[in-house]
Amino acid sequence: MRLLRLSCTISIFLCAAFSARAQALEAVECERVLFEGASPAVANAALLSRAEFLIELARYDEALDALDRLRLYALTEEEHVRSGRMRALAQYRMGDYASAAASLGPDVAEPSILAVLTLASVGRFDEALAVAIALRPDREEDLRILFRDAPNPRSEGLATMLSMLPPLGHLYIGDSAWPGVTVLSYAGAALTVWQFLEGNWVNAILGGGMLLNASYMEHNIATVPERTAAFNSERLSRFLSRLEAML
Repeated sequence: MRLLRLSCTISIFLCAAFSARAQALEAVECERVLFEGASPAVANAALLSRAEFLIELARYDEALDALDRLRLYALTEEEHVRSGRMRALAQYRMGDYASAAASLGPDVAEPSILAVLTLASVGRFDEALAVAIALRPDREEDLRILFRDAPNPRSEGLATMLSMLPPLGHLYIGDSAWPGVTVLSYAGAALTVWQFLEGNWVNAILGGGMLLNASYMEHNIATVPERTAAFNSERLSRFLSRLEAML
């Protein structure tokens, strides 16, 4: 049994390796067609095929480069729709959600997994739910439950205001590093005030002031936009992963 399992595992990896190699060779072949000076129609077909192979290889930036080289004037209606969907997929996988929604265009209303994910990624949850239900009516109740927990982004402005009074800013965005920053911030403030009251101006500035700057400013106020963006991105990524798995 162990030998059989090992053989199956090796076979799976070999198939994946040969499949990836075949796709890479196909992408190179498409480039060769372009190098030989194909007609606009043939060049477009080669570029679309190249982009498709590169997307399957998760080389999304190269796929977008291939799509950027399309001869738009020679695209058929079907090729135009196909290129828009591939561009949207590549941009979505790269995390450029706004561009993905723009690339998908009118096709965003069609019931497809890409349409659902793209709409959800830009916060259009009501539309995403409607398309998701049209796509998977058998999972309507599960989808409604999932979308009830759709992540609304935290406000950077509000996070900044709350951060002025530690640990409210950290708690607002679920940052677990709040105990250390909070203790050091209040310790720095207390040391500064104490030394000022004692008349030790140098200790107040060099001791309490530097500690307060390092904790309260550099690891609290100054990092609010970055931490808020990371929090919003992580919550959205988890939601999109759950949604994709459900579809």
